[in-house]
Amino acid sequence: MIEGKIPENVLKRSILKELKVKNENVITGAAFGEDCAILNMNGDKKIPAEAYGKLGAATAFAEGKENAGTAIHKAANNLYASGFDFEFAEVSLMLREDTEEAEIKEVMREVDSVCVKLGGTIVGGHTAVLKNPTGGNSENEGKSGNILLSVTAFGRSFEENQKGVLSKKNISPGDSIVVSKQIGIEGALEILHTKRDVTADHFGESFLGFFEGYENLLSVKKESKIAVKTGAVSMKDASEHGIFGALWELASAANRGLKVDLKAIPVRQEIIEICNLFDINPYEMKSSGMLIMVTKEPDILTEALLKEGIPAAVIGTFTDNNDRIVINGEETRFLEKIKQDAVYKL
Repeated sequence: MIEGKIPENVLKRSILKELKVKNENVITGAAFGEDCAILNMNGDKKIPAEAYGKLGAATAFAEGKENAGTAIHKAANNLYASGFDFEFAEVSLMLREDTEEAEIKEVMREVDSVCVKLGGTIVGGHTAVLKNPTGGNSENEGKSGNILLSVTAFGRSFEENQKGVLSKKNISPGDSIVVSKQIGIEGALEILHTKRDVTADHFGESFLGFFEGYENLLSVKKESKIAVKTGAVSMKDASEHGIFGALWELASAANRGLKVDLKAIPVRQEIIEICNLFDINPYEMKSSGMLIMVTKEPDILTEALLKEGIPAAVIGTFTDNNDRIVINGEETRFLEKIKQDAVYKL
């Protein structure tokens, strides 16, 4: 298999199909396109679904100390995108035999720092030393190949969430697609971590200044609360496989088609420049920090986001068929399934 996410057909055939045990208290469970498990913790089926005591759980992973904080953000974002807050996390570390203790301390300081910023607490986890947990080689020693992190985040519903569960099944034809911030934030940071010297040699050190503060853009907590408060139908964090991959998964989970205007999707010039340098597609690159919000009231949502200083744009609508269309000026093409995030091509 290629590096990155497991292929959709393999996920459905060899993982999801093998899950035989069902539980009536699972509101949203393991499924393609679903990033957060939602559990009924009340157990009293006489209580309306909207009033259930619900717990959200979401998992993310990252390779290397440089991406440790991003793993927390990704797990927390999956909660936020489902209408849940981030309260607790379990962090597991898989280490190579030659991992230095100083590296472990760096990782834990970073993940704890991000948890503090987001208002979450690390409550446990697991550690193990393996011969080769990341599939790396001698070139990775002392670098990103030494540590693999798995983060599971937990939390309860937002106070703003009065509807209960934000289900992708509730998406209807005509619903608008609104996005926050820009594409490629996460991917750009990863490229700078792994190819900083090449980037600086090509553009000059001053160019790297454009990316200062990008880490502060990774969380979607603020916009997700605004979206829930203004009546969003569903949400999704545009992480691995980028905006195109996230739209594909959202449409698949909703069993709907969509029509998106490529030119309406926000992207910063510095991200275009760095993607051009390495010949990768910014629309297929990791984009944590961009939240995709589905709403029947796009004007109300975008106005509320802009009022709070969060860039927002309406990029398309859902349709009553299964066609997933991308419009670029006078050109029209079908959105295709993304096999691998563009960053891995480096």
